[in-house]
Amino acid sequence: MGELLGEGGFGKTHAATLRETGEPVVIKELLLREVPNWKPVEQFEREAKVLGALAHAGIPRFIEAFEAEREAEGGVHFYIVSERVFGPTLGAEIEAGRRWTGDEAEALCRALLAILSYLHGLLPPVIHRDIKPDNIVLRGSGEPVLVDFGAVRDLAVPGITGGMTVLGTPGYMAPEQSLGRADARSDLYGLGATLAHAFSHRHPQSLLDASMQIEAASLEQLPASVRELLLGLTRVDPTARPQSAAQALEILDSEDGGRSLVPVGGSKPGAALAKVAPAGPGTLAPTGGRELTPQVSKELAIRTSHPHELNRAMIPAIAFMTLGVIGAMVGGSVGMASLAAGPALMVATVLYTLYGGRRRARNLYTSGVEVQGEVTGANTGQTGTYVDYEYAVEGTRHSGYAYSRDSLLIAKLEVGAPIRVFHDPDDPSTSVGVLAA
Repeated sequence: MGELLGEGGFGKTHAATLRETGEPVVIKELLLREVPNWKPVEQFEREAKVLGALAHAGIPRFIEAFEAEREAEGGVHFYIVSERVFGPTLGAEIEAGRRWTGDEAEALCRALLAILSYLHGLLPPVIHRDIKPDNIVLRGSGEPVLVDFGAVRDLAVPGITGGMTVLGTPGYMAPEQSLGRADARSDLYGLGATLAHAFSHRHPQSLLDASMQIEAASLEQLPASVRELLLGLTRVDPTARPQSAAQALEILDSEDGGRSLVPVGGSKPGAALAKVAPAGPGTLAPTGGRELTPQVSKELAIRTSHPHELNRAMIPAIAFMTLGVIGAMVGGSVGMASLAAGPALMVATVLYTLYGGRRRARNLYTSGVEVQGEVTGANTGQTGTYVDYEYAVEGTRHSGYAYSRDSLLIAKLEVGAPIRVFHDPDDPSTSVGVLAA
């Protein structure tokens, strides 16, 4: 054990050298007596398990994980040993005043998206949940490495206490993540906020306008494709962001600077992004005239009353109430009015989601255009299974999700399986997918 590299939470990180090979490594240490409960230990063990399964040049190589009884130093210690990556963090480069050329900015975007594409493309996907400048190290070659997987989440593992622990760093953490829900698109938000900070030298929170969106003017010096990418990655609504790192890369490759690809919508927070299969054939049936069967009605009711829908609807209400609190602290009738209206707005959004959302889903089924989609992934939680799908309308690819509690039905699904999709003829990106016959 050598130099202390970092300290935070309940652990420390030291530089060290392997005796047998002389290889420089990093040892992350957790002391059992320092933790207030068992959750940090479970998170530490999860980090070791996930790191042991990863193999990518943009992620430190995992070497070993073990525990040791050290009575003279306070009892049981847990350790994770990994490759030591030499180089400054992106945060240190920002502090030093580094500037990037347009080509360098695009290269950094591509390299980091490649890392996320690898993590999110695993089955089940791996979500980092704490992407920020201090967790990106730049090798001597300039290639970025994503470090500190202490907040990592394996989407195959539900929250230990029934929900997801809120982990992340304010300013870089996606809005839905603060509500305890994170998926691949939450990592994309963190990446967008991180790169916006790097390329503007302003903290992400200072870049937000009244709608909580990063101001385009703050990124005007960037190439159009990079600017549109960062604006798309940092949309408040996760369905308005690129739905995967692969889609984000398409923005960089587009001839119009990404304007035709942002926003990309239709999926849900909590999606387990799997390998994307090509979208299926086009229209199967004309609009209108479908009978709403009891099985379909039940499936749509379950989908539109799930907590994810409520959480998404409450984001603006929470933002409004937060602004009200700030306004009330500094004084003024507007702030007090916002604070007073906050609870009523929350109730209204819940009712709107339960009844308005259910009505819209039923209308899409009975009157929308039916196309055949393809299953692209699934994520099973404690209350049911989200099934992600993609479909094509006139050559444009869209995505969405279905939700079911029918374990027998879910067991028969696999990536590439067909699924019935009903979309709005005036807005093909709005759809419902139906698993029931």
